[in-house]
Amino acid sequence: MKCSNKSKSLGFVPILIFGVFLLNIFWQLSSGDFIQVGEGFGWDGQVYGKLSRNLLVELKENGVPRNRIDRLLPVSLVYFSLRLTHEGTTFSVAEVIQRYRLANCIMLLLAICMFGVIAKKLSWSSGALYIACGACFFNFGFLKLPFYYSVLTDNFVLFLSVASLLAYLYRQTAVLAILTVLGAFSWSSALLPNLAMLAFPRPKDGNLSDCPANGRTIALVISIVTLALLCKIQNPFSFIWSKETIHLGLLGKCFVLILFYFLAWKRLLSFSIKNAIKQFHLTGGVVAIVVFVLVKVITAVLAAQFGRPEIGVVGVKEILFDHILNRGLVDFGIFYVPHVVYFGPGILVMTLFWPEVSKAAQRFGIGFVAVLSLFLFCSLNSESRHLLYGLPFFAAALGTCLTERNLSLRVVFGFLFFCLLTSRAWLTIGNELESKYFSNFGPWIVSSHYRIELLLTIISIVGLYSIFRCFQNNFLRELNN
Repeated sequence: MKCSNKSKSLGFVPILIFGVFLLNIFWQLSSGDFIQVGEGFGWDGQVYGKLSRNLLVELKENGVPRNRIDRLLPVSLVYFSLRLTHEGTTFSVAEVIQRYRLANCIMLLLAICMFGVIAKKLSWSSGALYIACGACFFNFGFLKLPFYYSVLTDNFVLFLSVASLLAYLYRQTAVLAILTVLGAFSWSSALLPNLAMLAFPRPKDGNLSDCPANGRTIALVISIVTLALLCKIQNPFSFIWSKETIHLGLLGKCFVLILFYFLAWKRLLSFSIKNAIKQFHLTGGVVAIVVFVLVKVITAVLAAQFGRPEIGVVGVKEILFDHILNRGLVDFGIFYVPHVVYFGPGILVMTLFWPEVSKAAQRFGIGFVAVLSLFLFCSLNSESRHLLYGLPFFAAALGTCLTERNLSLRVVFGFLFFCLLTSRAWLTIGNELESKYFSNFGPWIVSSHYRIELLLTIISIVGLYSIFRCFQNNFLRELNN
């Protein structure tokens, strides 16, 4: 039995995904499982929580850390929504946490609805729709974290990412420009991808794979420059393998960069540079420049009036060199495994179908390819939350390529069940942070847990490959008979 090749029968909303999320919301809210750190605000959430309790007074008296100015929009929405439904101007910790939970639910459900619109726009098959939705939404980051650690801006960012993708697909430059400004004050990584999509809008009938490929030259240059930076900032000949650390030095860096070049960048950037130049849209480029300047001016004004120095905050340079180019490659496999742990088996499926995902991405134009390339580079960072804004784009390319395959219902629902199982939405974390919470985050996962996750990732990717090949071959045999 195969899935329908038509998505219009599903309407605009992937009903099954929507229903599962509603059940999960009820389950999570009734479980009473939430983080106890910072009175329930968590770590980063202490900044957002204090601002949401009394935004105007907090800005006037204490200001906001300069590195958190790009989070002011979600904080302001939560604060003013509380003003509409509660008396007074200062709110309790419990009220703020409940409002963030409500906002998370709304943003997640809206993102799912918009993903259904994307599926209808791109004429996905029902099987491709559900696998793409499972790859995007059925994971720890969206099934468990929004309710355990509620006072974060992740779900606002997911909503803006899916909305921006939808605007790009419909070639709505004005809407995309507005979303770019909104995204710049919700999550810093939203700015550059949207600027690329503004300057290179989706072509009406373009397919980059039809053109002579010389983009691989760019991929090779990226790899060489990255390796040179790595060798400059760290001793390239260090080699440590102990009970607590696994470092491969220059050997590990070269291996990962060669892997990325041949399996990732080379395939994704396989397009004609001449065609890419032709796709540049002058009006969109001007809009991108105006939006960029506007964002920088607003940020400077807010920083001058309300900004205060960051305390113990890692700067952009340190994030680039240490978190991404250094640590992401030094620890064996940590550029990949944490993303599987955090975002689930969808990462494994994208890996298995990467050649087809790359071709599907090229159909959407240079702007789309630029977004995937940017977050592919950022995937060298072991903190998976930094890749959140790019996840819907990868899922969209996955759904597009899977539409061309005949997926059996057993494969589709088996994959969704596997995603639910590995999302740990069923897990009660409580106060067991090191053993149950931090084990889901690359930068803080303890070595013993990491080795287990590495082994499970290898087993899972072999298992998924076997399942897809087995069911695919069985289905084709049934079809031929």
